[in-house]
Amino acid sequence: MVGWWRGQSSNISGWFPSNYTQEEGEIDDTLHTYAMAENVLDIVVALYSFSSSNEQELSFEKGDRLEILDRPASDPEW
Repeated sequence: MVGWWRGQSSNISGWFPSNYTQEEGEIDDTLHTYAMAENVLDIVVALYSFSSSNEQELSFEKGDRLEILDRPASDPEW
């Protein structure tokens, strides 16, 4: 079952399928500090490109870094 997470990329935010991403491996301290300061839950990397079908969804390209802003408690992937 696919879950939907809310994230942002290039200062644009929206929802996307969680199974299109994976957690990023090594994150340097500067990026980690920035993420915590901005209330970012995690940083993931896109495994596939995703094209939004409405204005609430977030489009991104394979390899883009996404900052996770919300993971609903009902999300099966969480």
